[in-house]
Amino acid sequence: MKYWLIVAQYYASDRQLRRCRAQFGAVLARAGVFVEEVLVDMRAPVGQEAGNEPFPFLDVSGYFAGLERVPQGAPVIVLNDTFFTKHPWRSYTKSLVRMLKVLASRDNPCAAGAVFPTQSLLLLDEQNPSRRHVCTFLVAVNPAGRIVLDELGSSLPGPQEDEVGQWLRLVRTQHPALSTMLDLHFAREPNPWQWPGMAGEPTDRLVQRKAVTVVFEYLFSSRLLACGGMVLPINAGTRQWIAEQCERLWLRTKRHLKVLPA
Repeated sequence: MKYWLIVAQYYASDRQLRRCRAQFGAVLARAGVFVEEVLVDMRAPVGQEAGNEPFPFLDVSGYFAGLERVPQGAPVIVLNDTFFTKHPWRSYTKSLVRMLKVLASRDNPCAAGAVFPTQSLLLLDEQNPSRRHVCTFLVAVNPAGRIVLDELGSSLPGPQEDEVGQWLRLVRTQHPALSTMLDLHFAREPNPWQWPGMAGEPTDRLVQRKAVTVVFEYLFSSRLLACGGMVLPINAGTRQWIAEQCERLWLRTKRHLKVLPA
C-alpha cells in the first residue's frame, strides 16, 4: 500500500526533522505502508522570523505547495513539523497506521487525524452539527477525500493581508457559528476559548494567519461530512489517551532533564 507523504517544514532543524521523518517512515514500512515523500521548506529567509512580518505565508500553504507535486487522485498524508515537536507523535503514528488500511478500503471521502471538539460552547451549528474538527498538524486522506482537500485549497486566499481579510469576512458571513467562535478565539480580552497566543499581543497579520488555519480545519471537516464522508480519529479511546499522556510525560521529563545543571 502506497501513500504520498507531504512534510511542511516551518521551524524544526534539518537534523531533527530528518531523524523524525526516518522514524515515522520506518513505523509505516513495518506495517506495509510505503511512502513517496515530498518535503516543502517553508522556513523564513535568513534574518526573518517565520511568525512575523514581512515573511508572508499561510500555515497550510506548505501542504498545497506539496500537493501540486503529487499525482491527482493519489492518497496522501500531510503533516507539518509541529507534529514532531509539539505532539505525542509516536502514539499518533501507531494509531494512524491502523487507520490507513481502512481509508484505502473506502470509496467515500475519508480522512484520518486527531479530532477535537470545536468548542465547548452551547451553540447551534447547522454547517457542522458534529461540533468537532480534524486538526491540520497530521491528516491522511483517501483519493475521494483528496478531492475535497484540493477543492478547499483552491478556494483559499493568497498570503497578502488584504486578500486574507476579505476572505475571512466572506467566510464569517456564510458561517455564523464559526464567526462567533472566531470572535472568542481571537478576542483581546481573556476568556476560556481564547487562543493562548493572544497573551503575547500578536500582530494583526499573525492573528489572520491563525484564523485561516481555524477556518480551514472547520471547513475541511464539515465539507467532508456533508458529502457523505467520515473522519477516523487517531486519538479515540481510553488506551490511546493513556498512551498519549505517557508520551507527553516522557517528553516533558526529557526536556526537563536537558536543562538541569550538570
